[in-house]
Amino acid sequence: MSATLTEPRATPRQTKVEWLATLDDLINDIEQWAAEEDWQVARLKKKTIHERGVGTYSVSDLRIRTHSGILNAEVVARDIVGADGRVDLISFPTMDRFVVVRRGDTWIVHDDARSRHPRRWSKKTFIDVAEELTKPQ
Repeated sequence: MSATLTEPRATPRQTKVEWLATLDDLINDIEQWAAEEDWQVARLKKKTIHERGVGTYSVSDLRIRTHSGILNAEVVARDIVGADGRVDLISFPTMDRFVVVRRGDTWIVHDDARSRHPRRWSKKTFIDVAEELTKPQ
């Protein structure tokens, strides 16, 4: 008879530490890539999120002013159905959005209507999405 080895479940503290590190990487990418495009980026006032399996944590969303408009990068949650985290990219004033979800070690970008194939997170994907969200109507 063979024994099946299973990975021990992460504690809420471990999950929170990993999630915050993952978010820091994503936010730093956005800030760096936006700066390379000569876009203005501001961290918004910290907000507190409470999740059952993660605990309570504080994060700052980003406001990005591209050459053609404004969008926010808004942290939604770590513990969501079908993924291991979600951050939304939302344009103003149209409120169009792209949903950035983490599956395993990969961020994937979906348009809100999911009418197109998902795209893997990269500098090119971020720039393309930001420009699409802020293009004049």
